[in-house]
Amino acid sequence: MIHFLKLVRYKNLFMVLLTLILTKYVLIDSFNSNNGLSHFNFSILCISILSITAAGYIINDIYDIETDQINKPNSILIKNDINIDTAKSYYKFLNIVGVLSGVFVSFSIEHVNYSLIFFITAYMLYFYSKKSRG
Repeated sequence: MIHFLKLVRYKNLFMVLLTLILTKYVLIDSFNSNNGLSHFNFSILCISILSITAAGYIINDIYDIETDQINKPNSILIKNDINIDTAKSYYKFLNIVGVLSGVFVSFSIEHVNYSLIFFITAYMLYFYSKKSRG
């Protein structure tokens, strides 16, 4: 379990979550309390963002294995602690959860076109990781 948490960079995800919560409840709600996003939908949106972000970290680590073996050989999780197939399964699962929960929120707030944001973000993280290697 600790290897998975390190793989998804749980400290970074915590900071993302904290930023989302502070932005919604301190900044946005202080100016506009009727923003159309219920507490439930906001929670689902947080799950979506955190899942897609975690998946992005995983795919980046998958494509950077060779570079990381040179630059930081002591901190490589994939291959050493988590095999590549398991990492790919985590990546797929987190992307599916992230995109589907984002689509759910988009439909719930009756802005179906917002669904594209989640698909595009997941694809761009994959594309960036694949093209930026080595």
